[in-house]
Amino acid sequence: MFKEKFLQWSSVFNAGPGKNKISYTLDKYSAYFLGLNSENQKEFIRRTGLFIKSMEFKAVGNHLVSDEMRILIASGFVQITFGLEHFVFNHFQKILITPREYNFRGFKGKLLGHVDYKHRLITLSWENSKYGFKVEDDAHNAVLHEMAHAIEFENRKWLKVFHRSKGGFGIFNYVISVILPGNYFLFEQELYRKWLDIARREMKIMNSNKEYFLKQYAAKNIHEYFACSVEAFFEQSASMKSALPEVYNTLAELLNQDPLKPNNIRLN
Repeated sequence: MFKEKFLQWSSVFNAGPGKNKISYTLDKYSAYFLGLNSENQKEFIRRTGLFIKSMEFKAVGNHLVSDEMRILIASGFVQITFGLEHFVFNHFQKILITPREYNFRGFKGKLLGHVDYKHRLITLSWENSKYGFKVEDDAHNAVLHEMAHAIEFENRKWLKVFHRSKGGFGIFNYVISVILPGNYFLFEQELYRKWLDIARREMKIMNSNKEYFLKQYAAKNIHEYFACSVEAFFEQSASMKSALPEVYNTLAELLNQDPLKPNNIRLN
């Protein structure tokens, strides 16, 4: 909340892509944006602009970062958090953009993107970022996938800080226990715990069912299950609700939106 308010105030002095440029890019790439009513589209444009101003975007390789890159990548975060009160990161500070798939130490094969929690940055392939939005119904969207990882990590980080402070004394612990939940948590924690319980149960089913709805990569761990679920939630909404109704409905509660009802998003 504090960061959002500061960005709104500072945006008067900190120019970024204009509303027309943001709208043009979203019209070009984002089926989600096109499905919103005019009031929600205005709010989506506003949040996209503020998110861009909250992050440092840097090119990796022989290319330049364009406004189109900033807008499209920012839109993925805004899409996931559009029903939530908070719409910027507090932990992550930088987004690196490569021209295409890339090699990275410790990983086999080329990556479309990854999240570096220690160094507070997200890396994305521009080629694959564009593809993820152009093909809108295959549940393969690198931006949504990596943003989902980053969002869940940020929520877990502050959850750990909050629980470590419980039962403590002093002004520091008081501030954490009173101010932190309302200003830093992206998710309502009861809903997040509900999601985790359902996801863990579903992963056991998935490991014994090769015909499971989500792509098999989701079975790797609970965090991949979340990221893959977010991709399917937005890009294969009707099919996911039919195949995994409990997972879908709980995710709709957690994100405070239902892609099958785009004009009923309850903005805070």
